[in-house]
Amino acid sequence: MNNQRYSLGNKIKVENVKSLNYLKNVNPKYAEHMYYKNRVVEAFAMSHFGGVDILFQPMCGKCEQPGFNTENPNFISTGDAEKDRDIVNCYCPRCGTSTMNTLTFRDYLMQELKMPIEDLKIMENMMNEKETNVC
Repeated sequence: MNNQRYSLGNKIKVENVKSLNYLKNVNPKYAEHMYYKNRVVEAFAMSHFGGVDILFQPMCGKCEQPGFNTENPNFISTGDAEKDRDIVNCYCPRCGTSTMNTLTFRDYLMQELKMPIEDLKIMENMMNEKETNVC
């Protein structure tokens, strides 16, 4: 698989770039792994046109990288609309795996990487900042 960087236009989503840079300071090993050979997802997340909040991207259960939200054809409602909304499914373009009822990137950072809540709050604040000067 080619690992070249992709670009979806010349505008970037500054909040996602800042958050990823912060993650590189907190957990450099995982930050490097996050988009390794997953450049299409990286380009989409970093694109101003993508409109993706990286903290809420679903995580692949196989290679532990962010993927795309996908529908589960066998989904059975829990009967609670609030719980149904929290169920996340992932298709990973890197390894081709579909993971049902997986973690979001935010939950993965807390539960699997044991990221301190203070660091997670800093990342969330970065995501909520709206920059007027987008490159």
